[in-house]
Amino acid sequence: MRACWLDWLAPWASYRTEIAELIDVGERVVVLVRDYGKREADAPEVELRGAAIWTVRGGRIVRAESYADRAEALASVGLAE
Repeated sequence: MRACWLDWLAPWASYRTEIAELIDVGERVVVLVRDYGKREADAPEVELRGAAIWTVRGGRIVRAESYADRAEALASVGLAE
């Protein structure tokens, strides 16, 4: 997971993720996020409003799914945006 994340961050001059909302749906948690990044220091910042679904068992995240489309993430757990 760490190697994958480092590969994702490599082309960005700056990158940050903010959690907008957490939704408890049993053993899964929907994480609505806002990602911000710049490819070059003087470039305009871009924003992505995405989502993730974390499956938690025994107090540990055992699965993480990422979605660029929040509606798709919500639909996958039986919720509507």
